[in-house]
Amino acid sequence: MDEPATPSTPTMIRVEEEEYDLLRSFYAEKRRAPMNQVEFDEKYGYQKRQKGGGKLKKQSTKVASRYYEPFTSCSNFKTFLFNLFPILGWLPSYNWKNDLTADIVGGITVGVLQIPQGIAYAILSRQEPIVGLYTSIFPVFIYIFFGTSKHASLGTFAVVALMTGLAVEREAYIPSDNLNSTLLPGDQELPSPIEVSCALVLGVGLVQFMMGVFRLQFLTTYLSDQLIAGFTTGSAVHVLVSQFKELFGMRGLVKHSGPGYLIRVRP
Repeated sequence: MDEPATPSTPTMIRVEEEEYDLLRSFYAEKRRAPMNQVEFDEKYGYQKRQKGGGKLKKQSTKVASRYYEPFTSCSNFKTFLFNLFPILGWLPSYNWKNDLTADIVGGITVGVLQIPQGIAYAILSRQEPIVGLYTSIFPVFIYIFFGTSKHASLGTFAVVALMTGLAVEREAYIPSDNLNSTLLPGDQELPSPIEVSCALVLGVGLVQFMMGVFRLQFLTTYLSDQLIAGFTTGSAVHVLVSQFKELFGMRGLVKHSGPGYLIRVRP
């Protein structure tokens, strides 16, 4: 049997040369002269992106969307209402048969605790005892509609009461229990303790409301555990030392301000 004929060597070389010349002419046509960045930008219309402008605009749009997004659709508005008033979510699914009795017992227990606690905090803040009972009722009642935790017990606490008492002592007229005390001119024209505390509460409420509007809750991430532990320990010592004069019946002491005012009893 005859073997198939194969192309001769000169024919193969000629075909490879033709292909090489064809490729060489193709790349020669596509080849461009070297150019720098400025020439490249001018030829192809490239524009460099401005740094910072786009990112700032994106962040501004993201922040603004938090305020207008609830009003873009009915479902978003419903979600916004349920987040603002959590009672709309948990009240329809509340298990009245199994949970009502336990919640009543827990409410009575916390209420009994709040009575002496509210009276004591009212004394710390230089108010009438009945004011302490009011401040124990209204926060809990409002928390029914806005609260997100079923284990939280709201109300006043010692540090706030002491800081309020300091402001009252500095700005208000408080009748002294010392019969030998002297009434200075203009003392009776000063605001009452309840007026000073109401103004203080209004100012703090406005600050907290603005912090909520501008979503500043991220600031709490910068409060370390060591800071919280130190604040808790320091406030406990502060409350204890501030009650020494009441514990030992020390009346008519000269008031001081500044560092060390808790332990300074004489000028």
